Amino acid sequence: MSSYTPWLDNLMRTDGNAISKQARGKHRAAMPRTPLFAGMVMLYAFMTSFDFVEVVPGISVGRLAALLLIFVAILSLREASLVIDPLVATIYLLAIVSTLTVAVNPGHSEGLTSYLSLILNLLIVGLVCLFPCTQADRRRWQLAMVSGGLVLTGLMFVSPVPVADVGPERIVVGIAGSQQDPNEFCGYLIVATAFFTYRLLAHASVLSLIPLGVMLYAALLTGSRGGLLALLVTIVVSIVVAVRASERRWGYSLAAVGLGSLMILGFNRLLEVLPDGVAGRFQDFSASGTAGQRTRAWSDVLGAYWNDSSLVQLLVGHGFGATTDVTFNGLVAHNLFIELLYSTGLLGLTCFLALLGIGLRRLWRGGAWISVASLAGFCVFFMTLSALAFKPFWVILMLAAGYRAFGHRAPRMRHAE
Repeated sequence: MSSYTPWLDNLMRTDGNAISKQARGKHRAAMPRTPLFAGMVMLYAFMTSFDFVEVVPGISVGRLAALLLIFVAILSLREASLVIDPLVATIYLLAIVSTLTVAVNPGHSEGLTSYLSLILNLLIVGLVCLFPCTQADRRRWQLAMVSGGLVLTGLMFVSPVPVADVGPERIVVGIAGSQQDPNEFCGYLIVATAFFTYRLLAHASVLSLIPLGVMLYAALLTGSRGGLLALLVTIVVSIVVAVRASERRWGYSLAAVGLGSLMILGFNRLLEVLPDGVAGRFQDFSASGTAGQRTRAWSDVLGAYWNDSSLVQLLVGHGFGATTDVTFNGLVAHNLFIELLYSTGLLGLTCFLALLGIGLRRLWRGGAWISVASLAGFCVFFMTLSALAFKPFWVILMLAAGYRAFGHRAPRMRHAE
C-alpha cells in the first residue's frame, strides 16, 4: 500500500465532516503496507486490455497477469485479513452456485473453460477484498486501465487487421497473430471514455476532447453497434455524474448540452468518411441483420428456459455454454444476463445482479464517479455480448472492493473525483 497522500483526506469524511487528525493518524498506522500487491494489481489492470493476446495456446496475457497477481497475494498473506461483508459474501455465493451448476450438468464439459474463467475473476476480486488500499492505489489502478485503453487505440491505427470472416472494411487490433472481437475492443475503451468525459466537464480539460474523439473514431471503425452504444451510454452517465458532482450545475449543464450537440454533429460527419460497409451498419438496424439475429437468439434461450427446464434447472441452470444447444444458429445468447439465466439459473443471475448492485452502491457512496459511469457502460455492453470473463469489468468491481479498507461501509462522498 502506498504511503499517506492528500487524497486520503478526501476519503476520510463522513457526511462532509472531516475526521480528526488524531483519528486519521491512528487509522493510517493501523493499515498494513502492501506496495507489492498494490503494484501487481496496477499491472494486472493494465494488462487486462490485452487479454486477447495469447502468450502460449490457452494462456492469454491477462491470464498470465492474473496468475502472477495470485502468486504475489500468496506472498503477502501476512498482511491480509478476512472480513465477510456483502460484497465478499456475494462473491462466495456466486462461486458456490456456479460450482453447483457444473456439478448438476456434467454433460456440458465444453463450458468448463467459462466456469474456470469466472472462478478466476471471482478469486481476483476476493483477493483484493483481503488487502487494504488507499484512494491513491485505486486511482493508479484506474489510470492503468485508462492507459491500456489508450495504447490499444493507438495500436488500432498502427497494427490494424480486418475482422475475421466479415470483410476488409471493419478492422480491429492485431498483435502477434491474435485479434480481438470488435465488440470487445469497444469494451476495453469504456473506462478511458468515462475518464476523459468526466475530466472534460469536471476539470474543464478541453484537451480531453482529443483522446475521446480518437477512441470514438476507433470504435466506429470496428463496426460494432453494441460496443458504440455502450460507449455512448458511458459518456451520458459520465456527463450526469460530472454535473451532479459540480457546484456550478447550470454552467456544467450548458457545457454538457454543447458536448452532446458536438457529438451528434461529429457522428454524422464521421459516417460520411467511414467505409461504406462500416457506415451502413450504423444506418441500418433492420431485423434482417445481426441485430435481428440476436433478438431471435434471446427469444430462443428465454423460451427454452421457461418451457424446457426442471425445477433444479430453473434454480441452477443448464450449465455453462448450454445456450448453444437452443439458439437457432448454435451460438451463445449474445446477452450476458440471458446467458446467465439459462446457464446458471435464477440463483446465478440473482447473485450476479446483487454483485452489480453492491459494487455500484460502494462506488456511488465513495464518489468514484468514473467507475460508476464505467459500470453503467459495462451493463449496456453485456446486453449485446455474453462476455462473462471480460476482465476490465471485474477490475471495476475490484475498485469497489478496495473501499473495504475504510471499514464495512464506504464513506459518503460527493466530490471525490
